[in-house]
Amino acid sequence: MGQPAGQWADDTDRALRTKWDDPKKLEAMLKGVPAGERRTWWVQQLVRYAGERTATFHLAVDARRRELAEQMFALLQAMEPRPAEAEVARPTAEFRSMVAGLAPAGTAGRDLLAMAADIDAALTEVVDRAPTLDELRAGRIVQLTSACEGPRTDLAHVDQVVTGLTAMDTPALAKAFVELDVDAPALQALRAAIPDERHVGDQADQALRGKLEQALRGNQVTTLSSEELRQTLAAPFEAAMSAARAVQPKTSALKAAVDARVALYDRYFGRTAIQFDRGAGFRIERFVVRYGRPAAQAMYDWLQAESAWRSDPFLAEADYMHAITIAFERYGFDNPTEALIRETLEAISAAARSRHTDNGRVNEAVDGVCSRYASALSPSEPE
Repeated sequence: MGQPAGQWADDTDRALRTKWDDPKKLEAMLKGVPAGERRTWWVQQLVRYAGERTATFHLAVDARRRELAEQMFALLQAMEPRPAEAEVARPTAEFRSMVAGLAPAGTAGRDLLAMAADIDAALTEVVDRAPTLDELRAGRIVQLTSACEGPRTDLAHVDQVVTGLTAMDTPALAKAFVELDVDAPALQALRAAIPDERHVGDQADQALRGKLEQALRGNQVTTLSSEELRQTLAAPFEAAMSAARAVQPKTSALKAAVDARVALYDRYFGRTAIQFDRGAGFRIERFVVRYGRPAAQAMYDWLQAESAWRSDPFLAEADYMHAITIAFERYGFDNPTEALIRETLEAISAAARSRHTDNGRVNEAVDGVCSRYASALSPSEPE
């Protein structure tokens, strides 16, 4: 009985492999998935899983060949009437067919057929669900792209503004104002916080692949629900959508802040500025470049609050920045704080608003602030 049993085992094994081991056949099965990269991806998954499953079935068949032959022989022996010895010795095609039909009647044959049916059903289920799952993936990518459009547009605007600073009359001053909100690490962090649709799509593929491996690998075939597969595929997109929603207010705020910085710069130092000595812009630029970010922040805040800059020509024309620099040098303030610079500017404003203002009064105001700061920094004398 070894030959008929072996033939049945080989035929059963071959039928499963013939259906699932040919990539061209699998591609035809997946016609519901858009042709190209996505269909190729699904074919690759099926080739991988089908190859593993058919190989597992082949090993199972080989392991039970003897048992299968013994069970078929026992069933043949129990037949009534029992086949003649000559019929067994020289089996006809009809007799062979009859004997092969005995295979599913034994436990070995039944188990192997059930295993083959489970594998076929599981792989067929993947084929059936692939178009829906891939359509879900494509739709989520469209949603994510839309959610990322706002943050990307904001950062593109900021990039354009930063690039345009070089065309300003005092580019270093404009750059110092803008960099109060923008610096390379901060921009990079915001860019990195915006999800990449292709990367998220790859993550979704990886998650789905993991679920399919969980279901199709090993000795048992597990059936996965459609909802479970959808949730697995959607999870990376939901996380990415949350990230996109979280970064949107940050990029919007950055864009608004940069626009405000540039608007204030244009108001006082732009080529359309009115009632302002442009030379003062160069002096302020030198001052800000010399003392760095604290000077830029104090100057920006002062300009934002100081209405006198557009109404008092004397304030606009006087070289107050030079007076402050001289005072800082005299008192040894090589790295003045933002608070010191801010108070110095406010003192100048108060002095400059007097109807009888002269440079001497302004210098006195600056000196008064610096003297007070110097005294506060000096160690107290022992009593």
